[in-house]
Amino acid sequence: MNFNDRTKTGDTPFLNLDAVSALKEISDGAAASCNGGKTYKWGSLECLDEQDGPGNDELSLQVNGKEVWQNGGASTGDKFSLDALKDINGSDTVKLFEKDAWPNGDDLIGEFTPDGISGGKSIELNQASARYKITFL
Repeated sequence: MNFNDRTKTGDTPFLNLDAVSALKEISDGAAASCNGGKTYKWGSLECLDEQDGPGNDELSLQVNGKEVWQNGGASTGDKFSLDALKDINGSDTVKLFEKDAWPNGDDLIGEFTPDGISGGKSIELNQASARYKITFL
């Protein structure tokens, strides 16, 4: 049967709502699996222990290799709102770097995928003698 078929009254095209609903569920599921499933809304980035001394940690937050946020200096206790950033997918790779001037290379503080966060809301990154906490809403 196609959409041009008529009901017994002859005036209204036949539309099987159960079939439409099933197709929508299949379509929504396919879209979710294509973009990594769950999406995450950014919350904040908190400095628990800076690496380079008070106010000297210059941070770079990257998603899939592209910088999405940076700051000019962080100290222990500083908390930065990230809620203006675009939501990300659970399979995206997030990296936090402490930037160093040339010729020194930038220090990777941590790397994760949001779907891999135990508990699902926040992750603590602690490498290169620095500790930071990223929280999702």
